[in-house]
Amino acid sequence: MLKFTIATLMIVVLLLAGALLGGVWIWAALIYITVFAYGFDRLGPWPMAMLTQTWNFQRLILLVPVLPSLIS
Repeated sequence: MLKFTIATLMIVVLLLAGALLGGVWIWAALIYITVFAYGFDRLGPWPMAMLTQTWNFQRLILLVPVLPSLIS
């Protein structure tokens, strides 16, 4: 869990450095975000496959208004 936290907070650090310092930090943030998103996309196609196989999208749409109350 610590590795995931560091990896996700690194995006914030690089974006702040890019906003404050400019230059190469902007490009570093862009490259890091791109690689991070690509890596998560390549973890496997199973989330979408599981969603399409086990859920009916009509049920999912009906669940959307309830989600904020489930989170809080």
